[in-house]
Formats: sequence, C-alpha cells, structure tokens
Amino acid sequence: MLFLLLSITLSVGHQTAIAEESVGFSIKAQLSNSQISPDVSYFDLRVEPGRDEFLEISVYNHKPEPLTVEVHVFNASTNRNGLIVYEPVEPADSLVTPLTDWISLKEDRLTVEANGTGTIRLDVTSIEPFDGIKLGGVYVEKVNEDEDNQGVMLSNQYAYVTAIQLSENDEPVMSEVEFISVGPELINYRTAVTAQIENVQPEILADLSIEAQLYEVDSNELVTEQTYENWRMAPNSTADIGISLNNRPIQAGDYRLEMTVFNANHVWEFEELFSIEEADEAINEQAVDTDDEHNGEERVQSLGIYYGAGAVVWAGSTAGLLVYIRKLKKKH
Repeated sequence: MLFLLLSITLSVGHQTAIAEESVGFSIKAQLSNSQISPDVSYFDLRVEPGRDEFLEISVYNHKPEPLTVEVHVFNASTNRNGLIVYEPVEPADSLVTPLTDWISLKEDRLTVEANGTGTIRLDVTSIEPFDGIKLGGVYVEKVNEDEDNQGVMLSNQYAYVTAIQLSENDEPVMSEVEFISVGPELINYRTAVTAQIENVQPEILADLSIEAQLYEVDSNELVTEQTYENWRMAPNSTADIGISLNNRPIQAGDYRLEMTVFNANHVWEFEELFSIEEADEAINEQAVDTDDEHNGEERVQSLGIYYGAGAVVWAGSTAGLLVYIRKLKKKH
C-alpha cells in the first residue's frame, strides 16, 4: 500500500516544527550569489553559459542517532490533479535539455551524525543558451525499516523536495499547448477517457481551466463532460486530463472530443475524432461500480474542480515539500 502526504514547510512555524520532530530531520537551501529572489527559500538562479554554479543544501539531523539520506534530482512534471510535482517520470518530447542534464550531485547518499548537520553539494553547468526557465527539484529521502510482530516489513519513507529554477534572461516565450492523444482507461478503477496535452514551452502555465465534452459521433449525443479549474503545468511537460464516464461502461464506437484549455491570457481549443475498439471493452472487467444498464442517450455531467493547498506546488513555494510515503513489504 502507498500513502502520500504533502506538507508545505513554508507555512506556519508550529506546523513546520511538528513535521521536523516527526520526521527527525529537515533541510535548508543555502542561497548563492546568483539567487534572483532572496526572499524565497528555494533556488531561483540566473545562470550564464560557460559559468558553473555550486549549490549547497544543509541537512539537519534532529535525532540522537546517525541519519542517512539518499539524494535525487528530478525534473518538474504535471500530475493528474494539475499540480507541479518532482518525480521520476519520462520527460516530454519538448523537454530537449532537461534540468537533470545540467545538475550533477557530489554524492547521492549522505550520513549525518547524531544531532549534527551535513551538506549536499551540487554542480550546475550551463550547457547552452536558452530562454524561459528550467525547473526541477532535489529530492532528499530518509528510509527506516521496522518489522512488526506478524513478519511484515514496514517501510516508512520520508523526503523533502527543494525546487531549483534556472533562467538566463527575462525574454518572454510564446505560450503554447498541444494536443497529444485521447483514449479509454481506468482511473482509480473507474471508467474514463483520458486526453493528454503538452505545454511545449519553457514556462509555467498558471490558473488554467479545462472544459471537455465527449460526444458520440453517430448520434451527436453528449456522453459526458468534465471541468477543471486552477491547474498549473510545469515547463515542457505533459498532463493527463481524466474525463470520467460516471460508471458508464466503456463502449466501442466513434467519438468526438471537444476540449478548451484557457486562462486569462490564452485560449486553446481542440477537437479530436477517435475510436474505441471492441477490444478496449475488456477494461470494464477491471472497473468497479459499472452501471451496465446505463442509457446511452442520458446526458451525464460531472464537475471535477481541484483546489486545495497542494495547488501551490510549484517553483514559487516548493522550498520544502515534505513527502511521507508508507509502504508494506513482505519479509523475505
């Protein structure tokens, strides 16, 4: 089983103290002379081709025993809830030179003595000139393993993420969203159609709204529609737009998707024809709560609006994401 908890450590100090006490360690980015915004606690760097940057992140061990952490660097990506996250995902086609190509770790594992302080060191090499931004995060993870009395290995993983944003200039880029694909699938074991779009420019797209309508081609009847608000997209990243079928079975046929992606400054409209094959109906066997008697002429409308504190998970507030993951692993 996997449980994920995100907690912004830029919030109230009392909440931060509780998180640090529970986890047993904390981190802090040591801002360099190339920092653009001194009032934030993540790396926001103005870099130059041919000039290397040397970054440090302090790791504070709050426990009376040694602490070992693993360190990774991930590119920014966009998850299904319209949040910018830092996870190991396949880069989008438009992300030609990702931030992970520009950063090297001095060490990917660090041991900090009891109640002591350690330092993670990173080198940033500007490979080539670029406009816009490159965005990613340094993922610092602690892993503990304890065995319960039933012979099950309980693995608790704690991690912080500190964002790194690089830029060379303030030249604006031309915002652009492209349509990639659409097809049926299950989302949390429920029937849906997923459309994938891509932010093909090196900029964060903010305050996005998405409106999608799915029609049967032959009857021109509306099958379902979905609305999202307050989405963000990471630079040069894809996003999967889930369109719930509201427990309606996936049915073979020809469909038309009409989708609009917009914010205060831009509007992108897409219309795509696609087919669901009979073989795709096998997906229904894995679905839960499928309404087999659903009337195909019934107009179904669903509203999916995602707000929440997690919507600020982007470069402007990701100086200390606390990630808690709990996994159960069978003892070998």
